[in-house]
Amino acid sequence: GNLVHSAVHQLWSDTKILEYGSTELVKKISQQLESTIAEEGSILLLPEHEISLSQFRTTTTKSVLQLFEEIKSNQWTFLESEKRHQVKDEIGILGDLDLVLKRGKDEYVIVDLKWGSLNARRDELINEQELQLIIYDKLLQAKGRKINLCYYIITNQLFLSRSDEAFKDARVIPSNKSIDAHNKIIWDKMINT
Repeated sequence: GNLVHSAVHQLWSDTKILEYGSTELVKKISQQLESTIAEEGSILLLPEHEISLSQFRTTTTKSVLQLFEEIKSNQWTFLESEKRHQVKDEIGILGDLDLVLKRGKDEYVIVDLKWGSLNARRDELINEQELQLIIYDKLLQAKGRKINLCYYIITNQLFLSRSDEAFKDARVIPSNKSIDAHNKIIWDKMINT
């Protein structure tokens, strides 16, 4: 998972990344992935990891391509990646947001990249325990901002969210409350715990 985070973060240094067609995008993803593996994942280069490395390359390339295609088709623009935020509210919070995108003047989406664990993330949403996303929401909040929250599950190539407002093809686990009310309830539970 950390290698994918790093590769995606590095891909954003190319300011034209969302302008490339699929063929060029696959080439860029593959080049960055190889660079990231060489710099940070050398254990995967050992002969006994040849099959794992091949599977990792295939899964990551397909998934990162899907991530970028979904970002483009839902008209998001890049704002920041792996950036540290801090807020002092009821409690002090410090956190690094995996990916923040912007659409229009005041609409944002925080994407939490996860290598796997689709069922665990789905269960978090079903059981109203998506604490990490709620903390991320608090870190980016400002008056007038609409903030969407979602997981992107790399091994499944899908977004998991409370709504499909940010990504029309997201797998949705709705709340029986408004998103703002839902987030406030979970935040208040965390503060009171």
